[in-house]
Amino acid sequence: MDLEKYSKKLDQWSNKQLSSTENSIRLFYRMLIKDVLTELGAIYEKYEVDGKLTYAEMMKFDRLKKFTESMSQHINTMSKTTQTSFYALLSTHYVYSYEWMSWAIEKEARVNMQYRSLKADQIKQAIDNPVKGLTLAAILEKNRRDIIYKINQNVTQNLVRGSTYKEMANNLTETFQGDYKKSIRIARTETHRVREAGTLDSVQNANKVS
Repeated sequence: MDLEKYSKKLDQWSNKQLSSTENSIRLFYRMLIKDVLTELGAIYEKYEVDGKLTYAEMMKFDRLKKFTESMSQHINTMSKTTQTSFYALLSTHYVYSYEWMSWAIEKEARVNMQYRSLKADQIKQAIDNPVKGLTLAAILEKNRRDIIYKINQNVTQNLVRGSTYKEMANNLTETFQGDYKKSIRIARTETHRVREAGTLDSVQNANKVS
């Protein structure tokens, strides 16, 4: 039974879905960077001296604390939106891969697969399957904490140096862009894993029926 042609079509479908999600994630990060830099610009406008913002100035009246807390809120909102996109992408991939392979086997083998709708628990298990000891949720949570720590550290270091708005804005943007690339890697890796899990589970189910 040759299923290669069906696998190629599944790859084509998967790439389109993944590309759409990657575009959405890119937009989430662009909005995050815009919001943070707008807020940063307002702070520089109020408190900079000769184009530079100092740590001492930002420590007054809890300005630094308020700014970092605001950035954390922006990051949390973006992370939650990104996680929702991840789960939607992976759920769709598992179900579609499973159903597609079931249909392909039925067509090639000319047998009734006695297919039943996948249960929510089975889909969730496929998505949350631990990778290197961590579930997807744990990986995303770790990344969220990491980016908050890096941004806070970045801001503090720039204030100690007395950086200009452009210098700090560039540093923050680079940090966010690095996190964006990490999110894309996770999306691609997890999509491949879940797609493979869907097709494998479908084949295993076919072996039980046949």
